[in-house]
Amino acid sequence: MNGFVQNRAVRETLQQLSYLFLQPEELIIGNGSQIGSGGYGEVLLAKLRRGDEAELDVAVKCVWAVGTRGDRERFAMVSSALPPFSTYYSRHAPHFQRFARELKVWATVKHLNVLPLLGFYLSDSCEIAQLVSPFKAHGNVVEYIKRTGAGLDKRLKFVQDITAGLGFLHNHNPPVCHGDLKPTNVLVTDGFDAVLCDFGLASFANDASAVPSGLTTSRSIKGSTRYMGPELLLENETKHTLRSDVWAWACTTFEVGSSSNVVSAQLLIL
Repeated sequence: MNGFVQNRAVRETLQQLSYLFLQPEELIIGNGSQIGSGGYGEVLLAKLRRGDEAELDVAVKCVWAVGTRGDRERFAMVSSALPPFSTYYSRHAPHFQRFARELKVWATVKHLNVLPLLGFYLSDSCEIAQLVSPFKAHGNVVEYIKRTGAGLDKRLKFVQDITAGLGFLHNHNPPVCHGDLKPTNVLVTDGFDAVLCDFGLASFANDASAVPSGLTTSRSIKGSTRYMGPELLLENETKHTLRSDVWAWACTTFEVGSSSNVVSAQLLIL
């Protein structure tokens, strides 16, 4: 598929989800507000202010682009003034598609055990791309268990919640593959429910159909090796599937339920 079609898919996704667009004045981000970072972005603590509603603490995921030498750069999408086959687009196209895909998948799934998406922001210059969700002060499930010494009953409750969240994704129409399920991608709410988060590698299970979505990136496997099934490590050209999600679920729930680390499948197949 050429750059123009891919760019059109991104543009159509943003138009379809324009009801989630946040105005810049609605987000208040202070200095020193970083609360996390990863390979594709950083997470900032901010406040969301909408009209007469009370301010809400939110987590803002700021998406990075990665340069050709692996350097993190400001995320930028293609300006309408740039030709679709420009070097600029070719260099950053996978990152445009990844942002739009995460936005599209996340906006589709709504469940008690899935972190809700509140909205997104894209600057006029298209250099800033942000995804906004409620801030969960208890942190991820591993941090919570270590900090509080949560007993077996509470840990098993988290296992049930993780199972319910993943079951919802897999039974969604179309099914959703999370692609990066692990304990650090499970947050604890104020009501002590576990919710799945980080849909950066998520995809609709039917994306492998004959009709390309225009939002796919590379075929190389991304994610956390410790939670990957053997087939993802053994095969040269493969991708995350609902089955590999189940492997990651087993590793995650074992770790949460027993407070023990799992052994990577990479070691088992050496």
